[in-house]
Amino acid sequence: MKKIYFFFTLALICISASSFAKKMEDDEFHRYLKQNNELGQQYHNDLSVAIVTGDRQAIPNKICAIYKISLEQAKIAKENKHLKNSHQAETLATENINNLEAILTPHQKPITKYCQVTKRTNTD
Repeated sequence: MKKIYFFFTLALICISASSFAKKMEDDEFHRYLKQNNELGQQYHNDLSVAIVTGDRQAIPNKICAIYKISLEQAKIAKENKHLKNSHQAETLATENINNLEAILTPHQKPITKYCQVTKRTNTD
């Protein structure tokens, strides 16, 4: 009987530890959001320049880089619902992804396929 309790307790600790590892503190989350937003603004600026100059290689790379950081932000915010501003961060990241997908042509959608199939990433 003691062995059952031991293994049950061990299983609970392992499950709790894996979910706890994803949790963040408010100040850590705030720093992450600030850094992610600065990077996102830079990528948006780079995308604007690529569109204006007609750089056909940079455009998809920047779109996918923005998608990648937005997807990461949405995931982290969803995993940390206990934090202040997590709902807003998740909502804004999701809206950003939807806006990116809106600029793709119908044959390029969905954005997950667009970025995955072409294996586009930001190399800058």
